[in-house]
Amino acid sequence: MSTPDPELTSEAKRAWLTAVVQAPNGWRARATSAAGLLSAAAAATLVGLLTKAPVERTYPEIVGTVVAGIAFLAAVVLLLLAAVHPSPDGGPDSADNRTQAVQLGYTAFGFADLVEVYCRRDSKPVRRLTVVGGWVGAVAVFATVATGTSIFFTPSYTSQIEISDEAVKAAFKGLCPAASFPLAVRVKSAASDLTRVRISGQSCGRSEAITVSLPSSSVITSR
Repeated sequence: MSTPDPELTSEAKRAWLTAVVQAPNGWRARATSAAGLLSAAAAATLVGLLTKAPVERTYPEIVGTVVAGIAFLAAVVLLLLAAVHPSPDGGPDSADNRTQAVQLGYTAFGFADLVEVYCRRDSKPVRRLTVVGGWVGAVAVFATVATGTSIFFTPSYTSQIEISDEAVKAAFKGLCPAASFPLAVRVKSAASDLTRVRISGQSCGRSEAITVSLPSSSVITSR
């Protein structure tokens, strides 16, 4: 059985200690980078939420966008907390750090052992915040993708509609003053409670197309 080379063993210990010492700032750097990327994503999500007209939003879109926005902001907060998390008070040779070393099972330790214990204590909360922030960010990305997919892949079709309820028709005319019935629209979705339709700007008397949600009980459609 060969005897380990003392020089190689010493090199490995130095490399391991170097990695342990660099770990806290490495986790802080990861958290800072991730927070920057997620901040941009959160801003884009919130812009999408705030700039889209309320009448153009469906309930799944609202839920998906709100979940994504909250998750993005929570992830950014967690990552920023990780980036600015302070190191433990004292230093490697402090009484508190020596106590921690004893609790971790060190019976005899040199300064290198105390440095390792200190850096592990420094890394632990930063790593935890970064990992949790990363998972919350993943939830935000998933919610964003799911919401975008539902928007772009929802089937639609053209139809002629009439509005039977006079109050609903009056409110609709307030949004589309040039509308005349039967009105050609593109039906984006039709559920038992709401029918979501898109009307061209020309038919609506507006400079651009508009999407509105109408009570399904008041809408009469014909292909």
